[in-house]
Amino acid sequence: MKLYLLFFVMSASLHSFSVLSQTKSYENQTETILCSESNSVFKDCCEYMSHQASANGLFFISFKGKNITKKVNSPDGKFTVVPDSEQVYDCSFKKYSVQMDKTSFFSYDYYYLSNKISYNFEGEDYMLSTIDGSCDTCIKELKISHLKKHTGEIMLIEFQKDVHLLSKKANTLTIKKGSYCIFVM
Repeated sequence: MKLYLLFFVMSASLHSFSVLSQTKSYENQTETILCSESNSVFKDCCEYMSHQASANGLFFISFKGKNITKKVNSPDGKFTVVPDSEQVYDCSFKKYSVQMDKTSFFSYDYYYLSNKISYNFEGEDYMLSTIDGSCDTCIKELKISHLKKHTGEIMLIEFQKDVHLLSKKANTLTIKKGSYCIFVM
């Protein structure tokens, strides 16, 4: 299983999602749920923590009429849990983030049933968030998968459809269908 898992993490290609699906049926230790973090090993974590995470992936970006491909292969990703002092729906906010290169930064946050995608491109922040007063909706174009590990988990974010992010200047950046990012903690 360790060799199989190592292959999964190192490949970081579009084939990775099918490997994760095969792992689901093989080990029955992962669960793929649209818009839910209910199977994350960190879902009930309420204390502050910060862990290093490797990040691998591929982003297909549409920006101002140009199509750009950004590869992610970084050992310097991060997973952070920030407690919610009010604990309205959840006890903490969870954030996965990675500096992709000098001009790009990606993060994925979740709180209860809601989530947020942030992408900094060329110094401008783009975002789509469903974290609001009720926290009962999510970004439906995403598919989130968790694979439990002995010391943590592997989390895969897959873009099932195009996702349009907006900046404060009303500019749009689109992360295209087929993009994905894998965080290994």
